Amino acid sequence: MPMLSPLPHPSSRAAIVEELLGLFPARVDRLLEPFVGSGALTLAAAQQDLANYFVVGDELEALVAIWQLMIERPSVLCDGVAAARRGSPPADGPVRLLFDVTQGVEQGTLDRGLEQAHELLRGRAGTLAGDYSLLMRAAQPEDLVYLDPPPVGGPSAWHPDWDEGLDADRFRDVLDAAIQRNIRFVVTTDLDLGLRKQVIGGVTVWLSY
Repeated sequence: MPMLSPLPHPSSRAAIVEELLGLFPARVDRLLEPFVGSGALTLAAAQQDLANYFVVGDELEALVAIWQLMIERPSVLCDGVAAARRGSPPADGPVRLLFDVTQGVEQGTLDRGLEQAHELLRGRAGTLAGDYSLLMRAAQPEDLVYLDPPPVGGPSAWHPDWDEGLDADRFRDVLDAAIQRNIRFVVTTDLDLGLRKQVIGGVTVWLSY
């Protein structure tokens, strides 16, 4: 059974993660996830050793910083959130974001989840803060990119100020450029990408391979 992500996320694909993992090609060097969110798929893939290395990214720097600390020093997150819950609200940054999004999660459950993710990813994972196109350009043919973008025309859960949502035309252009470079990717989106697709649990999944 895949481990649950310590980061709750309303659009998490945790419910279909096993089916998504079943679509992976036989050999993957690096798994790249440019819209990391809860990172449910990255954690499940690491649990099953389906790639040699994992890179997570996002445009929201505080979210990427959470993942960086989760990989390297989860105690900073555990202690910071615990202090905030005792009445010492942190400044803006990774601890504040984690505090905000885990209001309904018990401290012990959060601590265990962060430590488990750390044990899975330490020494074999990295992060990249920035636009999703950065990781797409960094991908190599032996890698696999998983993209779960925000909706078109609406804000994402992690980006409440991102009112315009995903730029569909630019997203297609980035994917087309990746196809020209023989990059393998999986996308979960309602946007019509004109690629091979499957529908899993009501979610449309597009594949470049």
